[in-house]
This record gives sequence, C-alpha cells and structure tokens, in this order.
Amino acid sequence: MMNFNETEKFKKEFKYFFKKYSSLVQDFNIFKLVLNSEPCLVGNNCKMVHEENSAKVFKKRMQCRSLRDTLRVVYVYHEKTNSIEFIEIYRHVDSKTDYNRERVKEYLKSI
Repeated sequence: MMNFNETEKFKKEFKYFFKKYSSLVQDFNIFKLVLNSEPCLVGNNCKMVHEENSAKVFKKRMQCRSLRDTLRVVYVYHEKTNSIEFIEIYRHVDSKTDYNRERVKEYLKSI
C-alpha cells in the first residue's frame, strides 16, 4: 500500500480549490487510487519533470468533476519507501507559468 503525504503549501492550495470545487475531495481520492496502482505511468496526462536519486517528480492532470476540467498535481514518488508526497496543485489556465520549479527544488533540498 502506498503512503501519501502532503506539504503545507499543498494543503493550503487544496483548501482554496476545495472551497471553489465541491467534488475535489472525491476526485482526489480517485486520483490517489490511480497513483496507488501506477505511480510512474507516463503518458499524455503525466510527465516526469525531474529525477534525483530515488525520488521522481511528476506533473499529472487530475480530473475535477465540479470544474469540468483538469487540475495539475505535482508530486514526488519515493521508490525506496514506496510513498508519494504532494507538492503543488494548480489550474493551468490560472497560472501564467508552469509548475513552481523553485518549490520542487526547495523540497528536494529538504529530503
């Protein structure tokens, strides 16, 4: 069984989106079920953006029923501990840039 953790910044962003999109909790639980079976599956909706030692950073689309679109989730998969740490959640149309690279670098320095 996969262990899931969230950074404090992720929790804050999740809370913000939950206020706007009521189905987010159920959608996120489905997202975690998918990650539990295939955490490193790369394809049209998922891209590995960084790899360092046994940590792989992925950016993946998550369907949100209330939004009727997708949110982007950035997470780190730790192979040795078989765990996932969620770093960032955002809407692609809201952000002028891609995922927050500085946040990923900061997280990788802390592990």
